[in-house]
Amino acid sequence: MARWYSRRVPLLPGDELAGRYRIVSSLGAGGAASVFVVEDVRAGTERVLKQLRLPDPELVASFRAEFALLSTLAHPSVTHVLDFGSARVRGELLHFYTAERIEGRTLAEHARTRRDRAVLEPVLDALEGLTALHELGVRHGDFTLENVLVRDDGRGVLIDFGCARPFHESTGTLAGTPGYLAPELLAKGGGDARADLYAVGCVLERLVRLGALRAEPRLRTLIARLLAEHPRDRPATVDDVLQALGRERPRTVAGWVAPPRMVGREAEVAAFSRWLHAFTAGEPGSRVFALEGVSGAGVSRLFREMVGRAELATTVLRASASEPEPGGSAPP
Repeated sequence: MARWYSRRVPLLPGDELAGRYRIVSSLGAGGAASVFVVEDVRAGTERVLKQLRLPDPELVASFRAEFALLSTLAHPSVTHVLDFGSARVRGELLHFYTAERIEGRTLAEHARTRRDRAVLEPVLDALEGLTALHELGVRHGDFTLENVLVRDDGRGVLIDFGCARPFHESTGTLAGTPGYLAPELLAKGGGDARADLYAVGCVLERLVRLGALRAEPRLRTLIARLLAEHPRDRPATVDDVLQALGRERPRTVAGWVAPPRMVGREAEVAAFSRWLHAFTAGEPGSRVFALEGVSGAGVSRLFREMVGRAELATTVLRASASEPEPGGSAPP
């Protein structure tokens, strides 16, 4: 049975989270989260803040996993996340993460006034971002007209990873947008990269219906392949789709960093988790956990993982030589 919660007190302009992010305005709300424009008062710039509205423990874990996934990607066509935290606003505990603010509009809005290549190019950009995700063994799960943002310069960015799942993983709860879900997701709840490609076919078909793309025979053939009932009858990879649409994706995309999976760090993560549990429980013992390593050893990524775990358990204050004051998140 699905559990639903309603927030008693909404975030309002002027509310401040973690002593750093001040709400400016609302950008919209989905089933489980709301999105706001915020002012980063320490950095002196605007960000986007995504706030989880439903305090179900499973959703909190999924929300944290969404941030953790995005934090491993550094690609010009994937939204860049910055910070994860928790805060109390008027007595209510909120979980959130922040991301860069992209100046632009959704692909659906863009397609109302643009045609052909001006519409197709941002789709191709988003597909390159999708490739980066698939290289990590993860499907996006919600590739739609609303989840591709078009920057002011015409470049496309893939956003909203709330439905992302490892290939073939089924959580028992179907996530995604009706009308874009591949048959195997509806039948089994799990799928691989080709489930995302089905959604790509849905996007292209809708762009044709809107008159934003001309229904040329080659495009019609590609859409039919993407919307094939069985995954084996669809293109195998995003690269196949990019090539069919006229873009040869280079092996190395400018700005793309494909970090390795965190392998061989299980002992360090387990040691930190034990220390964190003892610390938050007030057990006697060490109050310092030091992490060090040589450049290139993956210490920064391991540090981000540890900070993410700590932010779900207690107050976290950060101090950096590049910033005048520490910032933090309020305790649960």
